[in-house]
Amino acid sequence: MKIKKVLIICLSAALIMLESPVYADEIYTGMDLDIEYDEGIVSINGQEDDSNNFEKEQFNLEDQVQIIEECDKEASLFSDGADNRQVFKIASDNKAPALESLKLNKNEVTAGEVIIITARITDESGIKGKPQIAFYSEESATHTVYLEDKGNNIYQGFLKITEDFTDGEYPAQWLEAYDVYGNTKLYSLNTDFPEVIFTVKKVQVDNKAPILESLTLDQNKVTVGDIVTITAKITDESGIKGKPQIAFYSEESATHTVYLEDKGNDIYQGFLKITEDFTDGEYPAQWLDVYDVYGNKKLYSLNTNFSEVIISVIDVQKDNKAPVLKSLKLDKNEVIEGNTVTITAQIFDESGVKGRPQIAFYSEESATHTTYLESKGNNIYQGFFKITDDFTSGEYPGQWLDVSDIYGNRKLYSLQNYFPELKIRVLCDVHAWNNGSIIQNVTCIDDGKKLYVCTACGTTKIETIPTLGHKKVTDQTIIPTCETAGKTEGSHCSVCGKIFMQQNIIPAIGHIWDNGIITKIATCKEAGNRTYTCVSCGKTKIEEISTLSHKFGTWRTSSLATVFAPEKQIRICRVCGKEERKSVGSKLKGTMKVSVTSIPLKVQQKTTVLKVTNLAKGDSIVSWRSDHTKIANVSGKTNGTCVIIAGRKVGKTKITITLKSGLHKSVTVFVQKSPIKTRKITGIVKTLKLKIRQKALLNPVVSPITSTEKVTYKSSNSKIVAVNYKGQIIAKKKGTAVITVKSGSKSVKCKVTVK
Repeated sequence: MKIKKVLIICLSAALIMLESPVYADEIYTGMDLDIEYDEGIVSINGQEDDSNNFEKEQFNLEDQVQIIEECDKEASLFSDGADNRQVFKIASDNKAPALESLKLNKNEVTAGEVIIITARITDESGIKGKPQIAFYSEESATHTVYLEDKGNNIYQGFLKITEDFTDGEYPAQWLEAYDVYGNTKLYSLNTDFPEVIFTVKKVQVDNKAPILESLTLDQNKVTVGDIVTITAKITDESGIKGKPQIAFYSEESATHTVYLEDKGNDIYQGFLKITEDFTDGEYPAQWLDVYDVYGNKKLYSLNTNFSEVIISVIDVQKDNKAPVLKSLKLDKNEVIEGNTVTITAQIFDESGVKGRPQIAFYSEESATHTTYLESKGNNIYQGFFKITDDFTSGEYPGQWLDVSDIYGNRKLYSLQNYFPELKIRVLCDVHAWNNGSIIQNVTCIDDGKKLYVCTACGTTKIETIPTLGHKKVTDQTIIPTCETAGKTEGSHCSVCGKIFMQQNIIPAIGHIWDNGIITKIATCKEAGNRTYTCVSCGKTKIEEISTLSHKFGTWRTSSLATVFAPEKQIRICRVCGKEERKSVGSKLKGTMKVSVTSIPLKVQQKTTVLKVTNLAKGDSIVSWRSDHTKIANVSGKTNGTCVIIAGRKVGKTKITITLKSGLHKSVTVFVQKSPIKTRKITGIVKTLKLKIRQKALLNPVVSPITSTEKVTYKSSNSKIVAVNYKGQIIAKKKGTAVITVKSGSKSVKCKVTVK
């Protein structure tokens, strides 16, 4: 007989897995059964004499029996002959848990450090409770740790090294584990895992209180509904214990305290929500209370140490806006009796939603069904609908959602307006199908499809319409000619065009040409012709006889490339004198380089610093022009030099140089009443090494180049290194001196070392 169901039965607080079959025709939910079990055999509805030593217990099948899977396995029946007995075999485990591996994350530690203990423990039935491990030292007490289940047979615990530990070695002593059937084993770790040992060095007690290094707020000016993030950096050698507490105080309002959470890297953070309890005004940080794992405590007076940490509350007013329903969705839309639908809503409110929002679904054929939504955090609310026999088949659209906030602002959302697509469709047990409609036409090779819809619940189904099959026709043979290809015999479907036998191409036979005759003689200037005739069909064709080749000389340059034309070349046929000309490359691109891009001048100052160079071949300067001649005028030459004279008017103007090729560039001239001062000196090396009597010349570059301030040179020790007014350096004796190059207020230094 085939197994029907696998059950889990809870008997006398023990979990028993039943793996053999239920042989009754049916077991109904809710019926009371007599349970008899002894040595791995359980009897349901069984009858036994009083002389048999069975424990008896009644349970309700609906509460304590759960069908967990369907299966199809053969199993043996255990029975004493009673017809109404239903017998099960209980899977049992008599093996203790197996400790496969044990390791520590570190072996040398000191006070304040934490050791992570990781063990791999396996058992057929599963570990019960928490395995316990002990470490021992003759100089110190035994230290035990419980191991937490981390999944995949991994168990982990943490041992903090405190002042109770003395210096020395702490080998693992024992580990105890037991399973759900009570099988236990106490492992002697000195024997099984002698390498699991840690050494404690330099244990000392921390007597210093935690240090508050910094304290900041993410915002200072806030109003009701805002949240202030408080961030503190607190350091301690041994570690902070618990949560530091901070207080903010105002004479017009109560003291507000916040606990700070550990965010790692000595950072602690807390959040203060501004509610209607706050009045307008300033709330300075008052105190911060913190202590470490050794009990060293400090109460910081923040008015003294962090007087700038102040929260200013302004424009306090009550929230008068109702909660906002942002989204609403179902985890499934089509259900049957017994299914559960999960409803998830996203609801926002400045002050917070009060209580549980309520939602309703409605159908004309059934009553209105409501449920409450529970807060899941992050503005998410969730509820559940169990589809019971109260639901008739059909659609249940969302009707309304009722929600209010902590200030009593309420809104009843009409879901047919906000979320018209939100519907639960309860399917029928027996469908009433319509006549159906074709949704995919049948073809020679593809099945068609017909869609049916249940008139009661709207469920759909699709039926397949078989294919029609092909209609085969023959494609006749085509004989090839001289120019036209032929085809072999083939076949295809006259309906869809599918090819059954491909017609292969028979190539055209091709013309058979004679040797041809010359009908036009080729010359040096003109091509000739040869005429051929096909011996099969008489068709003719004419082939051109190429002209005789010219005897050209080599190409020579007739003119070089300029900005207006590319290079020209020519060659001449020595036979007929025919000339051929060509252009090589492209015309040159116009180029121009100016010595400066901007020129500062004093009124009526003259300069020749502007020079134009790098003109392309064939190009030339056609004009020099000033936009404002009263500010500065220019007199330029075609060779690229010019004289610029500043006028009496201050301001700026542009000097534009235009080339024959059309290229032009502009240089800006600034005219001022005051002398032109030096802004920068470059071109001077920072260090220089010379031998005695060796000379060197400094070549400073003054910017701007039109500066009217004189360049001077000065040695810090002229007995070691001397410098003249032209910048020439002379090394006199061993030592180091600094040459200062100065123009106006700007100066640079060159350190000269004489060896």
